[in-house]
Amino acid sequence: MKKAVLLALAVSLAFPGVALAAQAVQNVDEPGRNPWQQTQNAQVNNGDCHEGLCVIIFKQVPKGQRLVVTFASALFDGSTALGTGVIDASVSNVVPGVPGEVRAQIPGVRAAGKAGNYQAAGHMNLYVDQTSSPVMVVEGASGSVRATIVGYLVKLTQ
Repeated sequence: MKKAVLLALAVSLAFPGVALAAQAVQNVDEPGRNPWQQTQNAQVNNGDCHEGLCVIIFKQVPKGQRLVVTFASALFDGSTALGTGVIDASVSNVVPGVPGEVRAQIPGVRAAGKAGNYQAAGHMNLYVDQTSSPVMVVEGASGSVRATIVGYLVKLTQ
């Protein structure tokens, strides 16, 4: 081992532009993150939304795993004249109103482009347990909504 380290050091000093092969490492404290991303579309005139409020239910977290949501975004046609007059989105770990709901709020701002386009985006750490579905609620939507949630799955230990 000591000879290998000395040899690697000698090569890196003699040839500074040459990259050495990286060794595979494993973090034993973190068994693995499996990337997860899902995008859903909703339409006001298709019945997905009611009075400016769109509830978007994403796919269920697989049994034996937990989803850690790290980022969420929504791009939508909006109007402050609808519903509560608020333009924003929130992500929760269960359907809103269910006991145990935890919600992360992301404020909406006017997006570049045509008038009435809004976006809401933000980083978060939201945990969704196995067999539950993450939910995004968009307030102030007046047309189409494109919602995305990004994170990773972690195996639950027994």
